[in-house]
Amino acid sequence: MTNFIRSAVASVFFCAAAFLASPAQSASVKAQGPCLYTSGACLTFFSGTANVTVAKLIFNMPGAGSAVVMFNGTMQCSVNSAALNTDVVDLAGQIVNNGAAVPDYTGPGGNHYAMRQLFPIASAFGPSTTMNLASTRTFTFASGGNKPVFYRIGVRRMDTDTSCTVFSAAFTVLILP
Repeated sequence: MTNFIRSAVASVFFCAAAFLASPAQSASVKAQGPCLYTSGACLTFFSGTANVTVAKLIFNMPGAGSAVVMFNGTMQCSVNSAALNTDVVDLAGQIVNNGAAVPDYTGPGGNHYAMRQLFPIASAFGPSTTMNLASTRTFTFASGGNKPVFYRIGVRRMDTDTSCTVFSAAFTVLILP
């Protein structure tokens, strides 16, 4: 529900900014298509992984100003072992402007994804949980030029035989002069 509210607020903000901007200083949008699928997904990572970059976008700021950065995608995490105590996935996601940043779910544009997936012994397939990765963050830049943004996921805990797969990852940036 929180991600839905964030997306709705970002949409209202986007529409208001586009409407209120003067012609000489109009807002602009940079949109990225969904990630390229490899083996049916954008990215898959496994237990033992530290931090991963899910998506990256470089956009041009015409000068000093702000950019509202929105990220959307979905992620499905699963466990493939019936062994006891191998069913926890605990992740932090965040929109950052440094490709080496460690995601902080308590920071701006951050999300916390934590789940325990009990393996149904009678089933041949492990359980899975799907998450909405929607996130919004505003950056203020003192100068123009090319600006990179990343959606990074940090692994706080991933038990043995767990994995997560990301689908439809994409950025949209609203540039405000």
